[in-house]
Amino acid sequence: MELGYHPAITDRLFLELNRDNFSYLVCNKQFSPLKSGSFDLMDEDLLLNVLDTNPVFRQIFAKVSILLRGADFVLIPQEELSENSRTDIFRLSYALQSDEKLGSGFIGNTIEVVYRKPILLRVLLDHFPNPELQHELEVFCKCWFGKAVNQVSTDMYGSLSSGKLLLSIRSRGTIVFANAFDVQDIEDIFYFCMLSIEQLELDIERTNLYWSIEDPAFRFEDLQKRFAPYIGNVRPYLFDISSELDQHTFVSRHNGFKAVLQCAS
Repeated sequence: MELGYHPAITDRLFLELNRDNFSYLVCNKQFSPLKSGSFDLMDEDLLLNVLDTNPVFRQIFAKVSILLRGADFVLIPQEELSENSRTDIFRLSYALQSDEKLGSGFIGNTIEVVYRKPILLRVLLDHFPNPELQHELEVFCKCWFGKAVNQVSTDMYGSLSSGKLLLSIRSRGTIVFANAFDVQDIEDIFYFCMLSIEQLELDIERTNLYWSIEDPAFRFEDLQKRFAPYIGNVRPYLFDISSELDQHTFVSRHNGFKAVLQCAS
């Protein structure tokens, strides 16, 4: 099987492990896409077969980064952190088996996201030693909240992928909410967004709502129409990345890789 591109030791490999699929993106040192692909996954044997039979994964890379999407998580203020508190607080929301491990990262400067490491991650860690590991909330929040801080309005950001809504909110310059929900239709999305606004007692007239959509079950136009009577500013989120990505069909519609490239570059 041909590799499909000319490799260099300065190339970077980005991997995404989602709930039901595995994707990869190879970029050169300027972060221009060279090759990408996606595979449906159900178990470790399928992932092992993908890694063993695809010549891309036998190359040498300057850096390997893994993005975890759809993994359960909790948020913990920095002042509450300790090794034991991570596990104890996570167990308040989710069951955790004795052989399961937790990872962690930060959103903002003072909030740690503690997340479950998927079972399939072990296969990737055996194949790629010492990768950079990030939860999707870390990466998307860097994109969403990395720009100028709005001290007046409320900015809500929603990411839709594989039947999962990742929702994060910054109000008056402070991140006040982040959670993930299983959704089947637009009414589920509408319910969770409006419930969050109500529980946080946010000013809906000063609320902006931005969407990052990868799930083919949802269209931006339908979401915009559903929220229009309640939220005036509903827009797609536009990633701040090179237009070269638009020349690469897979990457141009893969917001997870758009987010990691925006952060990396």
